[in-house]
Amino acid sequence: MKLFYTEYPSEKLKDLSLEDYAISNQNRGTLCYKLEFGKYRECEPGIVGGFI
Repeated sequence: MKLFYTEYPSEKLKDLSLEDYAISNQNRGTLCYKLEFGKYRECEPGIVGGFI
């Protein structure tokens, strides 16, 4: 979790552009991609959708 806060401090989060935030087929470096499928997938609480 510490890595997340190092890469995305609160100052950076509030200034993210849509292109840096939203998932795109062309860019796997976005925040949403990293949270849902990438290196932050195991962070709690998870955001991955699924069936209950």
